[in-house]
Amino acid sequence: DSILYLKTNSNILIKSFSFKTTKGSFVENHLFEGDWDLKFNIKTPALLFDSMTINISKQPFVFKGGFHFGTQQTFDLDITTKQIKLDFAKTLLTKKIAKSVGLADVGAPLDVHTVIKGSLVGGADPYIKAAFETKKAALKTPVMSFDSASFNGYYLNEVVVGSERTDENSKVVVQDLDAKYMGLPIHSDDILIINLTHPHISADLQSKFSLYGLDEFLQTDAFTLSNGEGLLDLMYEGPIQNITRENASIKGLITLKNGTLTLSGSNAALTNCATKIKIDNSDIYLDTLTCSIAGHPITIQARAKNVVALVGDNPNGVELDLKVSAPIININQLSSVVSSKFPVKKKKTKKHSGGLSKTIQRMEHLLSNGKMSIQVNASKIKYKDFEANNLKAYMTVDDVSWNLKKTSLVHGKGNISVSATVRETRHNIYTLNSDIEMNNVEADRVWREFDNFGMSTPTYKNLKGLMSLKSNVSLNMKPNGEFDMNTLTGKANFSIKNGALINFEPLVNIKTFLFKNRDMTDVRFAEIKDDINFQKGLITINRMEINSSVLSLYVEGTHSKKETDISIQVPLSNLKNRDKDYKPENTGTGKSGGMSVFIRAKTDETGKIKIKYDPFKRFRKSDKKEPEKNKKS
Repeated sequence: DSILYLKTNSNILIKSFSFKTTKGSFVENHLFEGDWDLKFNIKTPALLFDSMTINISKQPFVFKGGFHFGTQQTFDLDITTKQIKLDFAKTLLTKKIAKSVGLADVGAPLDVHTVIKGSLVGGADPYIKAAFETKKAALKTPVMSFDSASFNGYYLNEVVVGSERTDENSKVVVQDLDAKYMGLPIHSDDILIINLTHPHISADLQSKFSLYGLDEFLQTDAFTLSNGEGLLDLMYEGPIQNITRENASIKGLITLKNGTLTLSGSNAALTNCATKIKIDNSDIYLDTLTCSIAGHPITIQARAKNVVALVGDNPNGVELDLKVSAPIININQLSSVVSSKFPVKKKKTKKHSGGLSKTIQRMEHLLSNGKMSIQVNASKIKYKDFEANNLKAYMTVDDVSWNLKKTSLVHGKGNISVSATVRETRHNIYTLNSDIEMNNVEADRVWREFDNFGMSTPTYKNLKGLMSLKSNVSLNMKPNGEFDMNTLTGKANFSIKNGALINFEPLVNIKTFLFKNRDMTDVRFAEIKDDINFQKGLITINRMEINSSVLSLYVEGTHSKKETDISIQVPLSNLKNRDKDYKPENTGTGKSGGMSVFIRAKTDETGKIKIKYDPFKRFRKSDKKEPEKNKKS
């Protein structure tokens, strides 16, 4: 018979077991115990074994295979063990392979099936494939950590068949992963890690989740998610460390529906949110987010650039492009939704572990320090009492300012265009610098909608006509959009055509002195135009001509919230009554007006405007007093 049967019960302490001594030893300093049931084929010759159970340092292993000593000079080992702990398994490997396996830490025992094949005469490293499986394990990786992770997979040291078996030619494959991260369910069909010297990972992740679960997952201080549900399908390919847009690829799709997003700083809520978010390498596309703000529907499309910075070491912020459209936009509500900075309010929740904690911190930092571009289209816009139609706007937002670059809207039969910058100059104090142009808007409506521009007179009840205006002004405002008119500085020129001054107190009170039989309650004029200066809330009206259906006069003076001081020049040519066919035409403010009566409208100590004669033109003298002093000096 050519078969010899060898059976023995013995304990063997392995001091070193190497296929290639330069690569280190397997099972170093481990005790082998058990019944050795061996067969030796004399003809081949070969030492064979089948289903032989040997304990290695008390951990049972089942061995199959053999050593072939003939012309083949090879060996093959098939080794199976159940419920082995990863930390113990690493002590059975060479130090280099143990380091590669140590990329992940598994908190529950694994079932492992290993195949090792190679040459008995040295040379190349042996072929190694180790399949593993575990259930309900804590899994820690350099990127993120999972709870209740169930998966299977394998380690292989020959990715390219026929090439040298090295760490660079090795891979780890994880399959059928089902786990949870911070309550968020995660599934992956395949996770592949190649080149264990410089690990490169390819991973697909899917999740079906509630938005509350996603909120726990993100743990961002910027907003809170509630209600609704979502689906995630994500593919990442790139390194585990030193991630950049050049060496990494992220692709995916996130679907959300029936969600509610509440901003932490203002508690402003976006409700009934539904969207599809496409992730394409370093960009994110928001494919039509529909939601409601304070009951008004709104549609948002977006593109976020440089999102790889969220997982890499790119110092630049995320660039976010938004397109917003809605039937109606209420800026009072929208201003609480879009802010230049994310709030500092902190959530008292569990901390992230693994590399994802850095990702979430980067997300908040890069968003708050990134740049936002917003295009807005709305059928109607509201701001306090102001209403207009066909809004088209373009603005940019960064961590320190808002820049409104192009804005146009239709106001009644006229139109308005605005460019502006808003910058936080002190805590909760914002400075607005603006250029505004109005063409043929209804004067009384504009005055009413802007609360009479902070003036006690004239009010919207006193004005009629079509107004055109160009202004360059700055003033301070609060976070709620309330203006501080005491900080108003700049200049404006305006024109009101085909208008009227109705029950305008300074004109009506002229009857106390002049033209007692004339009706001053409805004074029609062809055009009123002037240049106005603003200085810290003080409004200076330069010499302005009013040529009306009742009389001609010239007005100049100052006005503020607390005080009015206006000089009215009434030429004596007004003594002649004007008939119904008279067409008012301005002669120009450069004209002296001829012989005139001067009247002064000035606020008294009670805050009421009093009209009195100014025979010595005290207003003009006080206005020119300082230059005269300088002349004498």
